Amino acid sequence: MSAGTGVQHSEMNASKTAGVHFLQIWIIPDRGGHTPSYEQKSFSTAERQGTLRLVASPDGRDGSISIHQDATISAGLFAPGEAATHVVAPSRYAWLQVAKGGVEVAGEKLSAAMRSRRSARASW
Repeated sequence: MSAGTGVQHSEMNASKTAGVHFLQIWIIPDRGGHTPSYEQKSFSTAERQGTLRLVASPDGRDGSISIHQDATISAGLFAPGEAATHVVAPSRYAWLQVAKGGVEVAGEKLSAAMRSRRSARASW
């Protein structure tokens, strides 16, 4: 969603009995004044299994949703023994959010239970 100039929104769990687990990411846009917009897309388990699938980008490439920032967002699902490589370009930074379970990145173990991690410039 690009809130632009005054969109209101809220999230709620429609179930009165089941818990909900979701990740909400706020990215400051590249400039003010964008027209409000909303885009939603599902990416199948097969598209994300064992790989980093591009899900958001400035230009909507490779079927990703479009965002108003010079940033990309990828999502992956990894079973034990599966691995992916992501190289962070010079002068760029990366944020890794573990939503469930745990991973090992450059020899460091990360888990969903951890509260925060330092940003790192690294080859994953």
